[in-house]
Amino acid sequence: MRIHVIGNCQAAVVTEQIRMLLPAAEVSSDMILSKVDAPEECDVVFIQKPHEAQFRSSASIGPKLVTWPAITFGGFHPDIVTLKGIQSPTGGWHSAIALQAYRLGISEEDALSLYRPEVFEHLNFHRIYDLGMSHLRHGLEEVDFPADRILHRWSNAGCFMHGVNHPRRVAMEDVSLEMVRKLGLSPDDYALRNFGIDRLALSACWSVYPWISEQRGLGKGQFLFRNATNATKNPARIYSLQEFVAESYQIYREADPELLQNDRLKHARFEALSDLVLRKPVRNAAPENPYRGLPGHQFWKHGVTRPAKSEVDPVVAPKFPIRAGDLVATAGSCFAQHIARTLVASGFNYYVAETAPGNMAKDEAEARQFGLFSARFGNLYTTRQLVQLFDRAFGHFTPEDKAWEAGPGRLVDPFRPTVEPDGFESLATLEADRNAHFASVRDMFTRLDTFIFTLGLTEGWRAKSDGAVFPLAPGVSGGQMAPERYEFVNFTVEEVKEDLEEIWKRIRSINPVAKMILTISPVPLIATYEPRHVLVSTVASKSILRAAVEDITRRESDVAYFPSFEIITGQHAGNTYFEDDLRSVRPEGVAHVMSLFLKHYAGISTTSASASTTPEEEEEFAREAEKSAAVVCDEERIAF
Repeated sequence: MRIHVIGNCQAAVVTEQIRMLLPAAEVSSDMILSKVDAPEECDVVFIQKPHEAQFRSSASIGPKLVTWPAITFGGFHPDIVTLKGIQSPTGGWHSAIALQAYRLGISEEDALSLYRPEVFEHLNFHRIYDLGMSHLRHGLEEVDFPADRILHRWSNAGCFMHGVNHPRRVAMEDVSLEMVRKLGLSPDDYALRNFGIDRLALSACWSVYPWISEQRGLGKGQFLFRNATNATKNPARIYSLQEFVAESYQIYREADPELLQNDRLKHARFEALSDLVLRKPVRNAAPENPYRGLPGHQFWKHGVTRPAKSEVDPVVAPKFPIRAGDLVATAGSCFAQHIARTLVASGFNYYVAETAPGNMAKDEAEARQFGLFSARFGNLYTTRQLVQLFDRAFGHFTPEDKAWEAGPGRLVDPFRPTVEPDGFESLATLEADRNAHFASVRDMFTRLDTFIFTLGLTEGWRAKSDGAVFPLAPGVSGGQMAPERYEFVNFTVEEVKEDLEEIWKRIRSINPVAKMILTISPVPLIATYEPRHVLVSTVASKSILRAAVEDITRRESDVAYFPSFEIITGQHAGNTYFEDDLRSVRPEGVAHVMSLFLKHYAGISTTSASASTTPEEEEEFAREAEKSAAVVCDEERIAF
């Protein structure tokens, strides 16, 4: 078989890799120039999109023609731009920030101050990832490549690009394999995967900047730049940011100003770069203010006062991403249901371990709380409930309260009093259902990749004999209040901290790779049993939860906090995210929370999180959120 590959700089890499996949074939290649043709007597021509039409019009032979995609992606390197006829210190890639700073007459020293998160946010660098991923998906689908499988693999590989148009080895190998599969072949990829060389790593390479790297879950990040290298003629040189900017400025000084043009730099955001320079104080001035130069989100004026309500983003950078394919499980208070529904609607691998029987109608399944959370455990308002759920499921704790009466001939599970609307007809059926539930809980904790728990309350009720904690007081949805058997409890900061530590130890003991995201419900207490105003109890309860969460997230690298509470209750919202009862969260509030969750943990930009959002788009997102606004709150049953 004679194969000819036509394309850009990626063609030479593909050619080498196809030779490893098909060692008996003759494989040649050409770079795309003004004329696109192939050798005579060629059996297959792989031609890179979009040049196949040009090939058809110029070729005089009739080989099998197969198109393959040009892989370009700027999500990891949103600062890269190109200039016609002008090379940067590393080659064809220029820094948009350095170039625009030079064009605006900003000094080299002041230009260096622009490489910081506040400026990256101002330039909308976070959106480049989403736009690039959409473009990449379209390019793969356009040539009938399996985009879902490929992008899932690349996303899990971390940074899969050396720069905007130089994919790393993992990406190029997948492209070459798909090209060969297009011929109806299933080659052995052992040699390719084990002996292949990352040829494009010999070209220019840029590191992923800090903040951008952290946003994508890639670690610390660096400001490092490396030139294209050749062992004999052009040895590798790694530039620091200061060196790269200095040499770029020297190149621009010697260049024709008319050539220092790039369409991206015409945007108003780039025109305003001068306003973001952090100029150092003059000599002999007062001592440096330690707050000078901090990112804008660390100042109330820039982080809260100035942005529109829907653009306040207190997340900044997540500790880790949720990758495509990760099993994500949820539990907690009623607000956690919004997260679950958003995960499902956004295409996450949301894990429901306890599913409804196949013949059960959808309405009945919802009434019996199938799919409301990852298992049918109902609302877990307190951290103690969560710890005891784990212990009960794994056989470490068996409470004395087995069932509560809920009317003539009906029983409810004290720890899930509302999952069966009509209760259970016998203790045997209740226990059979509980055992099936526990099996699902064990499966969930054992298999999940990310566990999202929404903390709701510190107030609760427990059995005096064994300390078992219930979601509702006896007498609300079954059982009878007996002061000699049950007591009110309001957990302290230390007790909540201990619970969080214990549940984390338990999860990690059976699932060492699990991660956990904690969030706090913004919904106020519907009532308090403390002899004081409900507003005081609400603030106390949420403060205790927030303090405990802060403690564990500071100490554990795989436990993160997502600020649902701050997004809804912060001063920027002015209570407008609550309904008239000042308790129920309005759809636009839910939309703001969920858009930031998707943006930071999944790399999905939605209307509320994007600086380019239109009011019409925000309204559309709010309408979508409204469809899933109906949530089930056991707590509602204590209000009358």
